[in-house]
Amino acid sequence: METRERLVDGLLDLQRVARSVYGEKSGQRRILLTLSEGGTLSQRELAARLGVSRSSASEILTKMVKAGLIERFPCGGRVCIGLTDAGRVQARTAAEAYRTACARLFSCLSGEEERTLLSIIERLSVAADAAL
Repeated sequence: METRERLVDGLLDLQRVARSVYGEKSGQRRILLTLSEGGTLSQRELAARLGVSRSSASEILTKMVKAGLIERFPCGGRVCIGLTDAGRVQARTAAEAYRTACARLFSCLSGEEERTLLSIIERLSVAADAAL
């Protein structure tokens, strides 16, 4: 197998691991973490930050409203999304679990290796976006 093919296979394996780090409700976790960092956002802004369609975001948000994790409210002619108290608690728990999982995942790398890997991933991401 060629080196580049092995690289792609390795990236796909890492994607599988990354998904397990996020857990089965990764969409909800990403929304909780994004709102805990960014505060109140419009549904459009939230979908853009997550890189998902507004309809996909809306579907997850509806489930999160029903679970009492977020609330929707009008703000300046838009629909804004904010965390409830229960959502803030769950966001803190999710953030800590995520930090712990990331630390475990990258514990085999030195700080310098982590920075080098991040630089390479960022370059590959830009190149991939340009190729689309």
